[in-house]
Amino acid sequence: MLKYVRIVCERVESPYFIESAKRYCSEEEKEAIMDTVVEENHRGNQIRGTKLFKIEVPLGSRGKKGGARVIYYYQLGKHIYFVFMYSKSDKKDLTSYERTLFNNEVLKFIAAH
Repeated sequence: MLKYVRIVCERVESPYFIESAKRYCSEEEKEAIMDTVVEENHRGNQIRGTKLFKIEVPLGSRGKKGGARVIYYYQLGKHIYFVFMYSKSDKKDLTSYERTLFNNEVLKFIAAH
């Protein structure tokens, strides 16, 4: 029989994530969203040309498609670094500037840890 091992990672929030999450949800909802990302076992899609991943999460009663997009970095067995959150109703995708800015934020985080 196969045994599954759950790897516990430290959850870290960037200043960008903290501020953007305040726009869309309460502290309790934010914690639930972060739990969802952890429980989904890093099933987000990698953002081309970066170390970032994006996952759709439900926001209130809107479900995943009408919910939020969480941008994060995953370091196996170490960290899930939550970088940014946005609603699809506010923007379709990250701009080139945002991708570069957030990827650089992750590179700094990696160097520090």
